[in-house]
Amino acid sequence: MNLNKIYSELLLNIGFSANYIQKNWLDLEKAYSGKSRYYHNLTHIAAMSESFETYRDKLDKPNEILFSIFYHDYIYKSSKKDNELKSAEFALSILHENISFDHQLVFDAIYATQQHQYNRF
Repeated sequence: MNLNKIYSELLLNIGFSANYIQKNWLDLEKAYSGKSRYYHNLTHIAAMSESFETYRDKLDKPNEILFSIFYHDYIYKSSKKDNELKSAEFALSILHENISFDHQLVFDAIYATQQHQYNRF
């Protein structure tokens, strides 16, 4: 599974420039490749992306959910309890240019991973 390709296609589809996408991909790749990332890493994102494909056609807003998958563990410090909140806030900062995107859904989907509650989706 080529996560860079999936990520790039997603961001192109929602209106980001190629340069912006490449910079964000490098930042995302670096964040998920940290030494302390035993589980919350790119392998985890790839597994979630594969699962996402099973349900893509059943979702009202698949782009928002896929974007949330990429950013749900972006901020990760094992000693902190607010990783999900910080990840959700960071994801919204990436979306600042994209007005047509459902920002609240992205925030809610990421924040829900704190308690593993996905009933809204």
